[in-house]
Amino acid sequence: MSGFIFVILGSILFPVIEALKKRTTQSIPVPIIFWAIATFTAPVYIGYLIWTGIPELGPNFWWLIAINT
Repeated sequence: MSGFIFVILGSILFPVIEALKKRTTQSIPVPIIFWAIATFTAPVYIGYLIWTGIPELGPNFWWLIAINT
């Protein structure tokens, strides 16, 4: 169920982030914007992992990684 919530949240926030990036790239360099987004989203992901726990990797995980690469 939490995956569905993240899909909805991502589909709402992604266009907002892209619009803000387009507006701010006129005055701020792109690498600074990238690092700002990465820096501010990392605590959210870390908090989520602490709250839900790190998922177990099943035996099919590495096959899926190999197929997607």
